[in-house]
Amino acid sequence: MKRIKKWLDIITVPISKNGEFFVFMYMLSMVSAACTVFYHWKQELYAFSWWEVGLWLYVISTLLAIMPKKVRRIARGIIYFIAYSISLADVYCFVKFESPINPSILMLISETN
Repeated sequence: MKRIKKWLDIITVPISKNGEFFVFMYMLSMVSAACTVFYHWKQELYAFSWWEVGLWLYVISTLLAIMPKKVRRIARGIIYFIAYSISLADVYCFVKFESPINPSILMLISETN
């Protein structure tokens, strides 16, 4: 029984060190996915999207947990800024132009002065 508790403690370290990060990034991912999928096409998220987002966030949280505390704070701030900016731009493009961010939209942006 002690071995199981030890392994559970080891497995949950990334989430316990980055709990707020994990929760808010998971919510951001699911809300932006729901906004883009449910908005126009009236479709559903694929069955494993909940698990996939959780797995990716667990991997990112594991990498953050390895970093020293000061570096982890800076890295989380940078990841927050990038993720929220991209999510906001993606949902805006989807609502305004009915298309997610893709290479053609990026090309149009780069050719605009």
